[in-house]
Amino acid sequence: MGDKVHRNSLQSGYELHWYTIKEILGQGGFGITYLATDTNLEEDVAIKEFLPIELAMREGDYSIHPLSDGHKDNYEWGLDRFIKEARTLTKFKHPNIVRVRSVFNENNTAYMVMEFERGKSLQEILSRRKTMDEAELMKIILPLLGGLDVVHAANFIHRDIKPANIFIREDGSPLLLDFGSARQALGEETKTLTSLVSPGYAPFEQYYSKSDEQGPFTDIYGLGATLYRAVTGLSPMDAVDRSKSILQTSTDTIVTCTEIAKDKYSERFLAAIDHAMKFKAEERPQTVTDWKKEFELPYNPIREAEKIEQQITQPGTQVRERRNTRKKTSKVMFVFLLLLLLLGTGVYLKDTLLNQKQQWQDNDEITSLLNTAQAEQPPSDIALENYRRVLELQPNNAEAQLGLQAITNQLAALALDEIKAGNFSEAEKILLEAKSILPDAAEIKLADDKLTQAKIAQKDNREKIKFQGEQLDAAIKKAQLAADKAEVTETFSLIEQARVLDADNQTINKIKNRLRIALETQVSLATSNARLAMKNKDTKTARESLQRAKNIKAQLDKLSLPELNAAELSETNILLNVARAAVEEGNWGVAIDKIKEARKLGADENEIMVVKEQLIPVLEKQAAEAATHAQQAMDDKDMTLARTYLKQAKRIKTRLKQLQKDR
Repeated sequence: MGDKVHRNSLQSGYELHWYTIKEILGQGGFGITYLATDTNLEEDVAIKEFLPIELAMREGDYSIHPLSDGHKDNYEWGLDRFIKEARTLTKFKHPNIVRVRSVFNENNTAYMVMEFERGKSLQEILSRRKTMDEAELMKIILPLLGGLDVVHAANFIHRDIKPANIFIREDGSPLLLDFGSARQALGEETKTLTSLVSPGYAPFEQYYSKSDEQGPFTDIYGLGATLYRAVTGLSPMDAVDRSKSILQTSTDTIVTCTEIAKDKYSERFLAAIDHAMKFKAEERPQTVTDWKKEFELPYNPIREAEKIEQQITQPGTQVRERRNTRKKTSKVMFVFLLLLLLLGTGVYLKDTLLNQKQQWQDNDEITSLLNTAQAEQPPSDIALENYRRVLELQPNNAEAQLGLQAITNQLAALALDEIKAGNFSEAEKILLEAKSILPDAAEIKLADDKLTQAKIAQKDNREKIKFQGEQLDAAIKKAQLAADKAEVTETFSLIEQARVLDADNQTINKIKNRLRIALETQVSLATSNARLAMKNKDTKTARESLQRAKNIKAQLDKLSLPELNAAELSETNILLNVARAAVEEGNWGVAIDKIKEARKLGADENEIMVVKEQLIPVLEKQAAEAATHAQQAMDDKDMTLARTYLKQAKRIKTRLKQLQKDR
């Protein structure tokens, strides 16, 4: 990243989901914006990370955490607003508004993914050139007003318009970046508002009022202040300083654009800027539409022609009569007859002239409409309306037809981008709009086909992933059960199945770990059974148990299993594992002995209680079975067997009462 390294940022090469961080594009008090590569689509994107430096910091594992418990609520509140703002921005599809692709949570914060654009900020351009001419600024301001109109229609406000947040692409078209609604809301919540507004570009209401008391007029001030900077070469006066002057002297001391640059720019242009920068919100234009009208030319040639026509045809209009010094009686009749002839011809001439006039007016309107439409780059809703109006006036106009085709091609390209990104619902909306313009366009049909194919492919892929996931889950569960039962061959067979289905090494090692614990437990259980058999002088059972322990130990030595940690190898843990295994085998005598031994060695009482809870239902079942067998023996008149079973049932119930008492 060269000299663009920040100690508190993600470093170059860091993997964030399927994005790889390349370098930092910008950093402020609210977060950091990175240039990253989308490894899925193999293209660059811009990613904004939520990191308010007054509330949080980055830990060593790259996660973001509040500076203290006292900052936690504000941090989480701001994070929620950041995510909500990103979700709102994804809905705006306008060529002059930054395109937000998605938002996701990671590292205990959130990331907003945006399209990466090449060019320079207006701030960079102005730092080099100081000022710009009116024509250049009109090419910037009008498209931005179109974009803001869309934003305001959704009841959303930018709240941080300034030269640094206006980006000029390589083709000269403007783009509005870095919406500040979430930042403004966080400032209100944390009472640190002054650090989150841009002095000179923020109107006074952003310093003292809540977000719901601001509106389109707030953004209009920011855009007006931006034009002020571009016209005068001076930074606009801070609204707080203006307020002090107004309070002290009742006079606004700002020097207007009209005063500074009246010889270099048109009066209407400068007046529109000054109007936008009125101190009081109610004195500014209230909507983008209202303000946009102030930039329009006041002269309309067609309207002026209509006025002249009305003046000519007003009743009572007098026409100077030409005097003819030679009045001969012989010519009077000739003139009279000539007038009669011309009367019929005049009606025809009048209709022809009116038609010609209407055609001239239509041609003027068509030229004006086409010029305006072609100036909208990339084409906007205004261009679309103008081209349609031209075709109403002149159905075969080639320029208008080409214009509609260009708009359709642009929408088709946007739809293809959405399809590529997997946003099928957005692609459908865009294609629906395109079909309303030119339903039979080849580009639309091509994009439509691509969308259908992508949907089918996505469905197939989802079904495949789902099926594979279900198979993997089943294989893991079976492997875990086999491992817990110390079934070595079955466990390794199922581990291989899970590996083929892309099980990760951590999951496989956990299964092997369970197998090792089960085998170690089996060794201890066999050894305990051997001791018990020797105590009862059952040498045959003792030998068999010792041989079993030896065989399992030899098998353990041959297997490539992970080493157990100290806790898993502790004597108390092994004793409790043996007790658990004895419970599963129904050998409650061994289970109780091992619990006692574990307790003597200081085993955790909670773990002992868990084993006891597992043992209680086993004892209850065995007591019930002993009682049933005793009843059957009594029914068969075999009192000796009945007494044996009754003693067994009594002994089990005594143990059961002891365990239940310990609960």
